[in-house]
Amino acid sequence: MKAQFVRVLKLLRRLPLVGHALSCTLSEHWETAIEVFPGLFWSMLPIWVGTFIALVKGPGLNWRELHVAFSGQITGGELFIYAAAFLAPILWIIHHVPPGAEPFPTPLVHGLLTAAITVFCALAFDLQKPGQAPNLETLHKLALIFFWTAIGLIYLATLYHNHRLPIISEERIKAPQDSLLKQYRVRHQ
Repeated sequence: MKAQFVRVLKLLRRLPLVGHALSCTLSEHWETAIEVFPGLFWSMLPIWVGTFIALVKGPGLNWRELHVAFSGQITGGELFIYAAAFLAPILWIIHHVPPGAEPFPTPLVHGLLTAAITVFCALAFDLQKPGQAPNLETLHKLALIFFWTAIGLIYLATLYHNHRLPIISEERIKAPQDSLLKQYRVRHQ
């Protein structure tokens, strides 16, 4: 049974986009979540504040009214803009290899999805201009799909980036500081 589990896990790790996430530790997942999700929350603060104001002005306080209030804040294509903005750092992450780090594990898949979603977000956002009569329900669903896909991609890119970085001990970080302190003491004694 254990041998089968190991084989299945090995097979899953070969999946093009998400397989490498199984090689990361729970601690790395937690650190990545702490890094990504607060930024996501704060960057979308205008939408949260607008939702709160619309909810307070609305007829009641329930899930349906919350959904209506939130949907009213994103009908102008805001999620397309947020999705494209969240994807921008991925291009740097997949191409930049810090000293001592391993290469990014899935640069092709991340790069292609980032480029495709960014282009489609730009096209869909442009379709929302007045006078073009798009299907607004379809655009709204696409915005949600692109937005959540962008969140998943930036999470995975950040996770993989953090996983590939070399582990640097506290002593190694302090070494230049200690050396500088010794030089200072020698000069000023």
